[in-house]
Amino acid sequence: MRRFFLAVTLCLLGGAVSSCSSGASNDATTTTADTTTTVPQDQEQFENIGLELTRKDGTTCQICVKIANTAAKRGVGLAGADPLKGVDGMLFYSGEPMTGEFWMKDVKIPLDIHFFTLKGAPINTENAVPCTATDDTKCERYKAAAPYGYA
Repeated sequence: MRRFFLAVTLCLLGGAVSSCSSGASNDATTTTADTTTTVPQDQEQFENIGLELTRKDGTTCQICVKIANTAAKRGVGLAGADPLKGVDGMLFYSGEPMTGEFWMKDVKIPLDIHFFTLKGAPINTENAVPCTATDDTKCERYKAAAPYGYA
């Protein structure tokens, strides 16, 4: 499982955002000058974006993520998908502090959920495992230690 331990900078807003490809799949893909949009066969449409992340030691890495920036997309997340096909993860963002919890119902692989403030400062990380329970109330919930801007 890929883990990034980040310092303060999530370069989502501004010039550090670039496009990234969706990777090979059977999904329909549309590319424009600055974004690549993939429409998974079993999910709502998600845009792929490139992010540059800065670690505590000042080194950076570039990743490609699906962005869940609407309530509907955040509600779907990676449930039911063949996740991480051509991307490094998913970014949940609303533009204002959030307090929602995450669960792993219908998610096929374990994931690390990193929570950040709107300014990009780390809050905490949860190591989430897929929920196989048939009763939704038995699925573990994962949450940030404080209101978060990105997860």
